[in-house]
Formats: sequence, C-alpha cells, structure tokens
Amino acid sequence: MERERHKKVPSTILCSDMHFREDTPVCWIGDFQKEQWTAVEFISKLQEKYDCIVIHAGDLFDHWKPSPWLLSRAIEMLPRKFYSIYGQHDLPQHNLELDCKSGLNTLRQAGVVKYLERYHYGQEDITIPSIRSFNGRDILVWHHLTYMTAPFPGATGGNAISILKKYPQFDLIVTGDNHESFWTEYQGRILVNPGCMTRQTAD
Repeated sequence: MERERHKKVPSTILCSDMHFREDTPVCWIGDFQKEQWTAVEFISKLQEKYDCIVIHAGDLFDHWKPSPWLLSRAIEMLPRKFYSIYGQHDLPQHNLELDCKSGLNTLRQAGVVKYLERYHYGQEDITIPSIRSFNGRDILVWHHLTYMTAPFPGATGGNAISILKKYPQFDLIVTGDNHESFWTEYQGRILVNPGCMTRQTAD
C-alpha cells in the first residue's frame, strides 16, 4: 500500500503521426480501421485514467481534407486535453498560411484539439517553448524529421543528439514526421520521437 501511494503518475502522453485515413495503406492486410481506432482508444483510456494532457507532434490526418465521416470519427474518439501542431499532411500544399482550410483547423474550432502556436511543419526559427513550465519543464513540440541515424540518403532533418545540443533551453523535445519510435537524452534533457501510431507501410 505504501508503495502504491508513492508510485509516479504520468503527467503527459506523447504521440505523433496518427495519420487518420479512410482508405487502407498499400500492402496492408487486415482490418486497418479497427487497428487505427483501437490505437486511439488505447490512448484515450490512458488519458482518462491519469487525467493528463496528450501532446501530439503533427500529422493527425493523412490528408489535409478529411471526409465528414473521418472528422466525426476523430471528434468521437480523440482523447480530452489533446494538444497538437500541424504536420505537412495536415496542411493544404504543405502551407501553414492555408491552415484555415484544413480538417485539423475544424477540430481546433470545435474545441476538440487544443492548438499549439508553434512549431509546425516548415518552421525552423526555434526560440521559445511550445509549452512553458509544465511541471517545471519547458517543452518544444516540433514537426521536424529527427533521427538517430539518417533514415535515407540526403535526409534533411537533424540528428537527435545534435538537436538536444542545439536547443539547451528545452527540458523535453517532442518531434514528429519520422515514423520510427525512439528516445534519447543528453545532460538530463530528453528528446522523444513517438513515431507513427499505426502501420502505414509494409516495413
């Protein structure tokens, strides 16, 4: 009982690249819709259990113009206290200036998604936190290709350790875009790349 009382309770759920879609990815065998919404339901139940915030690092939708059905399903299934930024898939022509036309903006206007003002796809001028002093931590949430080793020749993103060294003002950095899950730390500060929520490709 004493041990239970001192058990740490999660304050944040980190995720990214949900890529909600109505179609089935190429080479996918099985019930993709079931897998997609089961994954979201898992996060929603965790959020409800611990009453914590959920930070999503972009690409909520696979296409910026989701169908009314997909929007309705997202409204129904997304967890509460859900914070997100725009990934390139969320934006018409990958252009942040056109965000008002996007499905993610519809969820934002409906109050389903809480909008983080920075740092969306294509934004490189990193200065102040996306979330300041959350449980004593300054957090950067960034849709930026981040990796431990370059995922393909000519990758234009950044090495995770190099990013931690470049931005010492952040205690936690959460990145999206790379669908591989990993985390690393440098001098007590942590970078988490949650990876894609579902299997989108054969690999």
